[in-house]
Amino acid sequence: MNGNPNNFNMPNNPNQNMNGQIYNVQVNQPANDGKGLASIIIGVITIVFSFLLCFITFPLGIVGLILGVMCKTGKKIAGIILNVIGIILSLIMIAVFIIIFLGAYNTVKDEIDDLNHGTSTYYTDYFSIYYDENWSEVQVDSNELEGLMYEDNDLYFLTVGVKGLSEVENKLACNYENTDCQKKLYDSFYNYWNNDEEINQLFDGDEKFNYLKYNADYTSISYGESQNKIKGKLYLVVSKEKNSVICFISKSDNYVSSDDNLINDLLENMTIYQYDSYYNNDEDDDSEQNNDDNTIGGALNDLANWNRYKDLRTGNISHNKGINGGWRILSDSETYWVFKNNEFWWYKSVNDLNDNYWYGTTEIVTGKEGLKKAGLSEDRVDTIIKQSNGNVTENDIYTVICTPKKIISEGQDKSATNIPADLKWTYIWIVVDHGTEGIEAQVLNMQAYENTYYVKLND
Repeated sequence: MNGNPNNFNMPNNPNQNMNGQIYNVQVNQPANDGKGLASIIIGVITIVFSFLLCFITFPLGIVGLILGVMCKTGKKIAGIILNVIGIILSLIMIAVFIIIFLGAYNTVKDEIDDLNHGTSTYYTDYFSIYYDENWSEVQVDSNELEGLMYEDNDLYFLTVGVKGLSEVENKLACNYENTDCQKKLYDSFYNYWNNDEEINQLFDGDEKFNYLKYNADYTSISYGESQNKIKGKLYLVVSKEKNSVICFISKSDNYVSSDDNLINDLLENMTIYQYDSYYNNDEDDDSEQNNDDNTIGGALNDLANWNRYKDLRTGNISHNKGINGGWRILSDSETYWVFKNNEFWWYKSVNDLNDNYWYGTTEIVTGKEGLKKAGLSEDRVDTIIKQSNGNVTENDIYTVICTPKKIISEGQDKSATNIPADLKWTYIWIVVDHGTEGIEAQVLNMQAYENTYYVKLND
């Protein structure tokens, strides 16, 4: 090479270097094919696993979508479509899991709140009601009605009476499943408490009784303001399935619309037990004597209730016909009475004898003297014995007068607030010997004038 630049020898081949050596040059193409393939694979994975691993496939689908967008080849469209589908499915499943989680969370939260705030169950022979800490069980001494009281505003919800639906249907000569019969029942209920002929508005158009979640209907009427300024409503609950008609009354010095919601909550948390009716179709409805006889011992020969609950009288049961001992109710309830040494214990559940019970003293008188003490005619003793076909003697008819002294509810002694002065309960116990099958008692509650049936478990 000399100093003349024109003498500088350039290579003739562009692939030849300065030394005249020839080499190959490869041109790099963009890696779009790889991105497109990756996008398609990710899209398929996202779709397949979106139902189980949605929280993982959702971000994975976004990555696949980005790779598809970056792709410059024909795989672009396929990658985008697959990942969009996967992302949508993942979002749907995420929403489903969130809904399920929130539902489970609210359920657990409600249960925890119930535990924290305290809950109890009000038991009777015919139904039970689940209530929270704001309610307490009471008995109103003025009319011997039992029920619940809301402590913040002295709202009372009390049981007025219970009747068998089949008895009501017989008296109304109709079937409750028909709307006309429902209207008759409501009219009877309305006119009894209002003593007028006003047509109720409940059945205007196609409306019927309101429906409760436990397969029962209910309705209510307002009785306005009483002479002592008490306001409230009367409630009628009807269960065709349980053959039961139950009447309640609510009352308060300062009744407000929100009280209705409190009562409705109680009704929605009520469990109705089977009502066993022993109504005689040939009976004269206008005869008070016949009606009373039917209530007191009139069904002693009808063993339907005794046989229906035979599973409750299996195992070791008592065969001692006396009143003293333990008695378990023959129904879906678990009520249990114990009489011993002129004392009584009334338990809400035979399976828990350490909580939820009443204790007190008893006065027990048999035969005609007992019925006289209960305010009934002594002649009823002869009627009961006659109707029993030899299964009952005068000494098997007990008038039991209970004087409550203590009430334990949910582990707390509530005697000071829940036992009014001079509170007494009166019951007529008719004890029947069924031989090897056991001892039964037909019990008349003189407060509600209703019958229940018991089997004697022990002495």
